[in-house]
Amino acid sequence: KGKGRMAREDVWGEEKRLQDALLVVKNRCKLLSAVHDGTLPLFQLTEAELVAKLSDDGYDDRDDDKFSYLTSMPISAFTKEKLESMLEAVKDTEAQAKAARQAVALHLRNQIKARAMELEDKKQQFVTVINSLVQSQDELRKTAGTLQEELESKLLSLKECVSSREQQLLTQVERIEQTKKTQLAEKTEDLDLMDASLHSCLSNVQTALAHSDPYELLEAAAEVEGTVEQQLGLGRKGVGEVESSFELTLQANHQVAAIHSLSLFSSDIALPPAPHQPSSSSSSFS
Repeated sequence: KGKGRMAREDVWGEEKRLQDALLVVKNRCKLLSAVHDGTLPLFQLTEAELVAKLSDDGYDDRDDDKFSYLTSMPISAFTKEKLESMLEAVKDTEAQAKAARQAVALHLRNQIKARAMELEDKKQQFVTVINSLVQSQDELRKTAGTLQEELESKLLSLKECVSSREQQLLTQVERIEQTKKTQLAEKTEDLDLMDASLHSCLSNVQTALAHSDPYELLEAAAEVEGTVEQQLGLGRKGVGEVESSFELTLQANHQVAAIHSLSLFSSDIALPPAPHQPSSSSSSFS
């Protein structure tokens, strides 16, 4: 850019210099011609009258010397030869000024052309950047859509997995509850049998006491002792199994309740009623 500016200033400066030189030469030729044909009586005018005459006739005063470039010409310049030489100088200066104007025009055209090419390059770069941004935007939209679909698919899969696991746990709870009821029924039946057996033994003891037979009493007492030991052993085993089933049921219910507490997944399956610890029943022995 610096070199281009310097070249432009040089061309324009040369053209201006030639225009100024041409104006000076033309004015001098005009003055010499007026003196030669007698329209300007140079030697009959005072200096003030001469300045006024030059101004009236349209000579350029150039503002810096008030026609001194005309009035200071030597007497030898007013010869016929000098006039002809000056007329040739006018033609030469006009040709140089014309060439300078053409050079200025060519320089301007070249600058405009170079500037237009530069703007076209920048336009192409701008279009390339815009197209790249549009393409990137489209790719981002596609990527966002794909990610959203994958996320929705994974969330749906996770919900189905949790729902399936919840159903499995609920099925296990139902099975445990059913097993607990079956075990309780069996233990109740065992307790009823135990109660009946003890009543039978006590009845035998009362019969032996009524008969006052020591051998019969000893036999009845031994039967009572054996029955009690047998039933106590069965009772301890049964109570342990019942407690284990209760503990397993409570653990399963706790897991199901934890799943239902999640805010993202609401289950439409109703939980079975919470298990209740059976109250200890005592058999009355009469």
